[in-house]
Amino acid sequence: MPSFSASGAWLRHYHPRLSAVLSPLGASLSFEQYRGASVDLLGNGNKQTDPSAMQVGLNYTPVPLVTVKSLAQLDNVGETQDKVELAMTYRLGVPLLKQISPYYVEQANHCAVAAMTALNVINVPVLEFRESKTLQVFLATPSWSLNPGETLPLVLEIKAANKITAVNWQGDTQAVSLTPPANINDPQGWTLTVPAWDETPGASNHYQLSVTLEDEKQQKATSNWITLQVTAPLSLSIEGEPGLRRANPAATGHPGGYRPLHPEGN
Repeated sequence: MPSFSASGAWLRHYHPRLSAVLSPLGASLSFEQYRGASVDLLGNGNKQTDPSAMQVGLNYTPVPLVTVKSLAQLDNVGETQDKVELAMTYRLGVPLLKQISPYYVEQANHCAVAAMTALNVINVPVLEFRESKTLQVFLATPSWSLNPGETLPLVLEIKAANKITAVNWQGDTQAVSLTPPANINDPQGWTLTVPAWDETPGASNHYQLSVTLEDEKQQKATSNWITLQVTAPLSLSIEGEPGLRRANPAATGHPGGYRPLHPEGN
């Protein structure tokens, strides 16, 4: 049975089969077509999209109880797989003597004579399922008030059935000085530094981040986007408001030319 990664796609398996029996020998020819992403058809770790394979089988049944099967499979990219199987089939209600006698092989195979039987063709879906996703991530939003130069931890809420093997960030990662933990593949322990206030006209002073995780089964999950808004610095003087008044530095003797509206002693 092939294996599938949790890609979220519907997977369908079509398995037409031709079989013939010339007692005690049997032969089969089948074609398998799978629909879906990341399908490991031969079970060797090579995952493909919409793969197909041709399988040829030869059966030998010396007695009704025992069948030896030899199978050769070739997929659409040229990879092969050979298998040998031993099957034991015990039929309830049938005397053991008949099940170990070669004279009853034809009867067990429903052959009236030692000749080629009619071909049996099956062309129906025999497998259809959707594998549930086992990796989810949510990126928590930091405080609304972010002061320039402040260092903040990035908190991830993760639901994972397998080990996380890769962490990739998207967005303004350089602007916020994203800092990894000791192990860059660890989703926990990441921090950022709030950038300085940008006084350039038209600057938004907000930054966005998102993270994508990958586990050992090659499943990927991307978090929500968060927006970081830098708090504007407090101004020493706001035009039209009481407090400090701009003046000539030489006349006031105060750095920057600010002097109190109500000097001490007045």
